Amino acid sequence: MKLLTILWALPAAGGLLALLSGRKSREVSLFVAILALIASALPFKDLSALSSLAETGPSWPIGISYSLGLDGLTLGLCALTAFLTIVSLLGSWKQDLSTGFWASFLFLESALMGVFLARDLFFFYIFWEASLIPMFFIIGIWGSDGRKHAAVQF
Repeated sequence: MKLLTILWALPAAGGLLALLSGRKSREVSLFVAILALIASALPFKDLSALSSLAETGPSWPIGISYSLGLDGLTLGLCALTAFLTIVSLLGSWKQDLSTGFWASFLFLESALMGVFLARDLFFFYIFWEASLIPMFFIIGIWGSDGRKHAAVQF
């Protein structure tokens, strides 16, 4: 089982599912966020195996390789990201928000997990830039006063 790939791919797939689910996007996003929290908590059961928790995939001749890793610091950051995603979703629960809002939070969670897990500078950059896109929309569309200016400055 590729746990590290699941940590970033599960929220991304959940974001797509939330976009397609229409009126149930709120519930779908919360369910996927809870699954991501459970997945991020799995490495806590055997902390001695953290040093061996790494995944590698294909590499290209120009030096780019799919490489993910988890250590003590990134484990905490991934668990905190998963927890705060749930808190953020629950904090917005009673507001009447569009499907895009709920999906954006899952896309943001996915990108942040990728940032914390990436062990290749190219994929770190891709995940970092990918995290800016949902934040731009969360700030620009669903933010408070001055949101458009804040989104452009962001």
